[in-house]
This record gives sequence, C-alpha cells and structure tokens, in this order.
Amino acid sequence: MEEVVQHIARHRIIKPLLRKFAAGLRVIERDLTQWLDADSINFRPNQSSRLPGKHLALIAGYFSYKDGLATFGDTEALRVVCDWLEEIKIPFDIACHPVNGIDGLNILILDPKPYSVFIYVCGPWKKDNNALLRKFQHCLKIGVNLSHEDPRCDEFDILFCRDSPLQHNPDVVFASQVPTLPLAGIACVHPQWEYGERQRHKRVQQVIGQYLDRHEVARVTLDTLHYKNPTAIRNVVEYENLVGRLDVVISSRLHGMVFALKRGIPVVAIDPIAGGAKVTAQANALGWPLIFNGNDIDESKLRDAVNLCLSGKLNEVVANVRTGALVRLSEVKVEFLQKLKEAVPPM
Repeated sequence: MEEVVQHIARHRIIKPLLRKFAAGLRVIERDLTQWLDADSINFRPNQSSRLPGKHLALIAGYFSYKDGLATFGDTEALRVVCDWLEEIKIPFDIACHPVNGIDGLNILILDPKPYSVFIYVCGPWKKDNNALLRKFQHCLKIGVNLSHEDPRCDEFDILFCRDSPLQHNPDVVFASQVPTLPLAGIACVHPQWEYGERQRHKRVQQVIGQYLDRHEVARVTLDTLHYKNPTAIRNVVEYENLVGRLDVVISSRLHGMVFALKRGIPVVAIDPIAGGAKVTAQANALGWPLIFNGNDIDESKLRDAVNLCLSGKLNEVVANVRTGALVRLSEVKVEFLQKLKEAVPPM
C-alpha cells in the first residue's frame, strides 16, 4: 500500500491536487491555531440559550478577532448591547476571541444560518467588513456605535452611528455599569545582587501576581527609579500625588512603604530578603505591623493583609506611624545640626 501511495503522489495529475489539498489543510490549521492557542486555554463557548420560535441574534465586532486590536471601549459597548437584548428577551450569541476577555464563538468557523439578526458593535466601519456582512446577508443587519465615513451607510438595514457625515451620538459606553474596585499600588523592587542567595524577589512577585489574578482590585504599577522609570513617573511629586489617591499599597520596596505611610495610605510591606533586611528594619523603626518576609509570604496571607488595610481598622495606626516618624525626625534634625555646628568652625 505504501508503494501505491508513493506512486500516486508522484503522478503528474494527482500531485497538483495533493498540493492544493495540503494548502487547504494549512489554512484550516492556521485559523484553528490562531483561535485555539495558549491564550485561550480557559475558553468556554457563550452559553446564551436558543429559545424555540424566537429570533436569535449574533453580536460581533473588533472583539471577535485575536488581531482586531479590540479596546475596553469595544467590549463595554458589547455589554451594553447585550443588556439591551436581554431587556426585551432576545436570545443571542457573542462572537468573541477569548484574548479579549469574554467567552464567545469563533467568527471564522461558526454557521451563520441559525441567526436572523446580525449586530456589529463599536469602532470604525471598514469596507473590508462588507465581506462579513455578506456572510450574514439573510439576517437583519444592525450597526451600533460605529464611526462611518460614507453618508449612505447602506450596508446595514438599521444603523446607529457614533459618528458619520449625517449623525453623531454619544458613545454607548456611557450606558455601561461597572463596579467600584479598591485601587492598589504595586511597588516591587528590582533584584538586589548584593544580597546574593538571600534574595526572594521572584517568589514575592509570583505571590503578588497570584493575588492580583484572583482578586478584584484595580492595580497601579509603581516604581521609584529616576532613570528609565518603567512606569513613566517622572518625579517624586508625581509619585507622591499618585500614591495619595490609592486605597492600599503592596510594596517590596523600602520607599514604596515609606511614601505610602507618609501619605496616610496603609501598606502591605514584604521584605524580599530571606531573614529580613532594610524593609523589615524600617517597618520596625516605624512601628508598622504589616511586614512579611519573602520566605513565608503566600497568597492567603497577602489577601488577609490587603483586606485588613481596606477595612479601615489600621487608619489610626497609619496616623500614629506618621506622627511618630515626624517627632523622631525633629529630634534627629536637632542632633544633626548640633553635631554639625560642633564639627564645623564658624564661617
């Protein structure tokens, strides 16, 4: 049998057909690879029900594609349209690539025939998208929150433009509802080679990352470096004003802890050096209780510490830390000036 297959493959008529077949397989493989990649391990199809005898809508947009450069605005506009459809009990499916944060169907391979309504949501309308509309030509085609340059806008049966030569409307994101989250600043120190094998920076960052992935907080990345600051914070004035608007700080940097407490913000301090080093020493000097070591910090301890900070129970402790630091520094100032006067002769 193997010899027969090899003979057929060499045949001058069959060989071009095999090449076309292989090319087709490569296209299928490309599309499936694009969809089912490492970013989509947690992908689950949208579970919206198909009610018998009811119209079924499909919602698509830039969020339907991995390389669509979808924005938070696109997906929030999607949520608004979903809410509208649910309000009048029209069942729907969503075509969304999982990298854009919402479970959905694969626009590249789904069957358009079950749908009677096709809704395209948000963003500039491109002529290239007309091919997508032809795929759903049997549907009622609705455009929502689109920027459209053609005054005719005749690709859709119903169109609500965000902006076009003939109409302008508020962006539908104004109608979206989002919960208020605590604002957490994250200040992680870079590797400190002077501590050698005592460094636990990688473990500390892993624990912080696990906490952030599993809990609802809005994160702000902080860094106190002057040169090539990775967070684009230009100076200490910007840094302190930013920190002062946070609800909590998680810091493995000494000054991440100091600036937070100075501005009255509770901080979960983590010393990334096994056995403790300058972060631990400073926490002890200030009398700040929430100090952990990189050896024994874990997600549950970090979670409990953040919750304690957000509870307001440490507000008085934070105020006392700041007051005590200023009193002690006033004493240091007097001693510093006195020593300087004794050491330097009068000018």
